[in-house]
Amino acid sequence: MRRIKAILACACLLLMCACTNCENGAFGDAGYTVDEVNLKVGLDKPIKLIVINDLHLQINNDEISLTEKETMTARVKDFTTGGLTTEKRWKKLPALINKEDADYVLFAGDMLDFNSEATVSALREGVEKIEKPLMYVRADHDIENYWQDSSDYWKSVERQSSISDNSALIVAELDEIILMGINYSQNNVSRGTVDAAREIMSRGKPVIVVTHVPIGQETGTELQTYSEEVRGGRRLYWAPGASNEPNAEMAELLGMIYADDSPVVAVLAGHLHAKWEGKVSENAIEHIFAPCFQGNVGIVNIE
Repeated sequence: MRRIKAILACACLLLMCACTNCENGAFGDAGYTVDEVNLKVGLDKPIKLIVINDLHLQINNDEISLTEKETMTARVKDFTTGGLTTEKRWKKLPALINKEDADYVLFAGDMLDFNSEATVSALREGVEKIEKPLMYVRADHDIENYWQDSSDYWKSVERQSSISDNSALIVAELDEIILMGINYSQNNVSRGTVDAAREIMSRGKPVIVVTHVPIGQETGTELQTYSEEVRGGRRLYWAPGASNEPNAEMAELLGMIYADDSPVVAVLAGHLHAKWEGKVSENAIEHIFAPCFQGNVGIVNIE
């Protein structure tokens, strides 16, 4: 923990930059906007992460009820960018991911637009082609069928469990750093999740939190102002008075992230459908990535 505190005391905790349609790398060559984040925490061996979020994979097949066909057809059109539907975009992504020299792939939520047999099967087929370790934290669209009058929640969970780890906290402990994913981050957490997070954060390594729904700033209003600007007045993050109102357990987890002695050095998120970066606490930076369905991907370089 002393090593982490020393690292956090450095003036150059986190340096961020973004490049638009980078000339280097498979994603840039394929026309993606690459949002590159450079994180300095004092590792002996650098680590590179790929971040994909808000793909909103849609397959408009006969699982969609006739009464919703018109709505779904319009929604597919709305999420088509660069001439690619989300289905076509996903078919190309695994090969691009494999071409990148990266240590880990993070799917930061809303990879699906809705949970159905077709969307989950298509996502699974692509995941099976990815030749790198993967962490997939789900969110509301990954589990819900918003276009149905009713849906089988547990059937949706079962489908998701066939792709990758579906625990409340998904953890990848690397040699020098821990990736801690908050699964289904649109929901408040349980006491068990808080206790598990406390144990993970006590292991003496820097922690990067991966979540779909962003975490509100401990102090400051920059995220509030930006969220209201880009999302029609909504505060799409976890904080008192925001769209995601924390219960006692979630407030405790947020307090652990904000704490002066917290090992959390960065929070990586999505959900806003727009890029944002800023301080989530005195010690940690939050970076919110723009959506993949608009042709965006994230690269995080950790040194």
